[in-house]
Amino acid sequence: AAIVTGASVSGDGRVLLLTYKAALELAWKPGDKLKSTAQMKRGTDYNVIDLALPQQEAIEFLPGDKAFIVSSEQGTTETPIVEVKCKF
Repeated sequence: AAIVTGASVSGDGRVLLLTYKAALELAWKPGDKLKSTAQMKRGTDYNVIDLALPQQEAIEFLPGDKAFIVSSEQGTTETPIVEVKCKF
């Protein structure tokens, strides 16, 4: 689940990373000092959104950067596109 399959950067520099099981919303902005993973705190520095799409491979911020969409490369015509609200 730790393999990154997609990523997106918001207009203000926030980052989304997509894995096969979750999306990670990072609270970093341009100019922020990066922390080591041992120093990062869930809910403050990052948020994990559990997802369950088969073969999820695409993630993108929606206009306004308050939500994002995730889709799958499963290859069927009925694969959903899921909208998720951002925490940060």
